[in-house]
Amino acid sequence: MLSDIPAHRETLGNEAIFFPPRDAVALAERLGQLLGSDMLRRSLAERGRQRVARYTWDASAMALQELVHEVAGG
Repeated sequence: MLSDIPAHRETLGNEAIFFPPRDAVALAERLGQLLGSDMLRRSLAERGRQRVARYTWDASAMALQELVHEVAGG
């Protein structure tokens, strides 16, 4: 469960439950959803693991290398 900000959306997309930042009522509602459903918790955990698996050190290094190459004029 994450606050609904662009970085979190970019990282996890539809693989997480989001709540508006600083909205305690919405946070409590989302927590209630999670606590009330084993299936939802398992599903989000598995989907989240699959989603973040692409964020490796090697992938980050390759992305940085491509960016530096592009900025340096290719």
